[in-house]
Amino acid sequence: MSIQNRAHYKLATAELAKWLETQGDDCWWSVDGDPLLTGLVSFPSPSSELAEALRQINIPLLLQDKNDAAQATGQQITASDLNRLAETDDVGNRSFLLGWENSPADDLGWLLVEDRESARSSSSSSAATSAQ
Repeated sequence: MSIQNRAHYKLATAELAKWLETQGDDCWWSVDGDPLLTGLVSFPSPSSELAEALRQINIPLLLQDKNDAAQATGQQITASDLNRLAETDDVGNRSFLLGWENSPADDLGWLLVEDRESARSSSSSSAATSAQ
């Protein structure tokens, strides 16, 4: 079922970009199911690269409520709301089911997923390079 037809919030891309930047470049992210972002960014990518691409796109987002709460009726949210709205897996990766506001009504959305493993690998590679 489309995000538009489920419990969801509206989110400006600038707000998601702002939140991503507060996570720092020690946080890496992957996107699954969105050709627009995957055409602009190589994933996994650090927060700053993804934030820059989101600002370029500048299309409002819909964020599905993880609990399908009845009070999630398309109201505007900000970066300060994202920590409580994130799904978290067993290893602590956060994720969001998002869709572009202008997507067709049958669009199922796409996933934004934190990638702690890639962040660790990148950190290890950077440390090894700087030690040389």
